[in-house]
Amino acid sequence: MSPLLIFLYSTSITFSSMLLGIAINGFLKKKAFYKNLSNFHFIKDDLFYKILGINMIRWLVSKTYWKYANPHFIIKKRPGVAELLAMRSEMTNAEISHLAGFVIVGVVSVFLLINQKLEFSIILTIMNILFNLYPALLQQKNKSRISQFLKSI
Repeated sequence: MSPLLIFLYSTSITFSSMLLGIAINGFLKKKAFYKNLSNFHFIKDDLFYKILGINMIRWLVSKTYWKYANPHFIIKKRPGVAELLAMRSEMTNAEISHLAGFVIVGVVSVFLLINQKLEFSIILTIMNILFNLYPALLQQKNKSRISQFLKSI
């Protein structure tokens, strides 16, 4: 299979996983453990976010088309507590949807690796990290910042 075709398939699988992630998040929202899941933080140290390059990802998102991907994250005026809580809830939805997508694509990538499709597995994993893991970590960092601000009020 040509590298271009592998790239196109990887892109398609990764973006499709986002839709599946949204559906899985909708299902998980109805479960009792969702509140615990929404307050869980993988990374608690800002230095680790910096090492991973989350600030660069935030800058890229804010300067490209992706800033319009979720209009709930656009702040037009100084938000009140209710608006911040709603934004935090939307960030939780996006974070968990991306994480579900990340897991789905991870399983597909492992399946490809087992079936000796190394090049496909590597490209798919890179796409998965860029379009599912990093956005989830960015949402988590932003959600954490909102939570800290709300605690200080």
